Amino acid sequence: MKKLTFLCVAVMVTAALIFSSENSFSQVYQLENPGFEEWDNNGEPTGWNSFPSANCTLGSALCGTAAQTRHEQSDDVRPGSTGSSCKIFSTSVSVVFTTITANGALTSGQMQITNASASNVNNCNKTITSSEEFNHRLNAKPDSIVFWAKVVNASDDSKACCHLYIHDNYDLKDPLAANENGYQSHIVGGVTSYDFANNGSMWQRHSTPIIYEGYSCNDPQFVLITFSTNKDAGGGSGGDALYIDDIEFIYNPIRYEFSETRCGSFTWDGETYTESGNYVKTYEGTPRDSIVTLHLTINNSVTNEITETADNSFTWNNQQYTTSGDYTQTFTATNGCDSIVTLHLTINTTGINENEIAGTNVYPNPAKDRINIEGAEIKSVSICDITGREIAEYKNNGENTMNISTEMLESGNYMVVIKTNDGKSTTQRIVITK
Repeated sequence: MKKLTFLCVAVMVTAALIFSSENSFSQVYQLENPGFEEWDNNGEPTGWNSFPSANCTLGSALCGTAAQTRHEQSDDVRPGSTGSSCKIFSTSVSVVFTTITANGALTSGQMQITNASASNVNNCNKTITSSEEFNHRLNAKPDSIVFWAKVVNASDDSKACCHLYIHDNYDLKDPLAANENGYQSHIVGGVTSYDFANNGSMWQRHSTPIIYEGYSCNDPQFVLITFSTNKDAGGGSGGDALYIDDIEFIYNPIRYEFSETRCGSFTWDGETYTESGNYVKTYEGTPRDSIVTLHLTINNSVTNEITETADNSFTWNNQQYTTSGDYTQTFTATNGCDSIVTLHLTINTTGINENEIAGTNVYPNPAKDRINIEGAEIKSVSICDITGREIAEYKNNGENTMNISTEMLESGNYMVVIKTNDGKSTTQRIVITK
């Protein structure tokens, strides 16, 4: 008798595995007792069945022979493992004045012995959906099955086998030919026959994909799995043996890729990236992990500098400037990021000079405390800022020299405008440093 234990998890299930309320049950992703560590009092591994629990209809005499035990718990386990494995073995059976080979077999369902001929299709294994003793729940779609096995057959050409079918709420039989018409609509996927030979009677890891293509059902609820010492009913020899251990369903991760192009940086799942590249994150899930790849392109801001000199004013990007200085504007570059341009601008003020006065001298330059001016018949001197705005004007009454204090001026660039009695003028630049 088997004690059914479900693996319960709190995960998001894909749309393909959402069931109606009448068919839903806790999520089950692996077989029960896959390493054959647990055994029931009747001598069968928990969750598994063999000949002693078969449904035999041959009569008591024949059933006593047909249902003989052909399995045992073994401490011969695959490398790196401990505990026990399950050994199934074939026997030679005398039936109606002849001797046949009864293959050793183990199933998640129940054996049906209904005919004395070993090769009769009605001798099958069957999922009994109404009995927890003779079914294995599985409401997922694994990608492959992996198990360890050691084949010890009399002939190197004699191959053991594994059959597997995932199906809905239907009492499926293996071999499939034993089913009634219409059984195909109940199969989700399977392994029709995976055959494997002696391989030196050594433990070997076996892996085979589960095929879903060609089946129309998408409602996994049960799995019917069978191991046998020989792929052919009645094949092989008495004493052939198959050891089985550590059965596992493999669920490949779901892979997803996406691309992003950003300026400067990009934050993904709390982590900020500043360089272009391919970044991978793995999100653990049951039964499958999700592996997400980010293809990231980081574009950086573009900086540029220009230098311009203009008279009186300069217009840049619809904005007019009348003062020398450094100015910054931000544009959008072709890569979608900011393009930061710095303008180094010099404004020359014109219109102050009406004509050149020869022989005029302004010193020292740079000046600190005072400005000295020498020239013929100086009428007046004006001090202007760099934009041409007059700060102060000094009268001179036609003298040839002037001495002006810089006390009221701050450090910086200035224009000295000199006018003479004959109406001429000249402008000279001077720097004040304090």
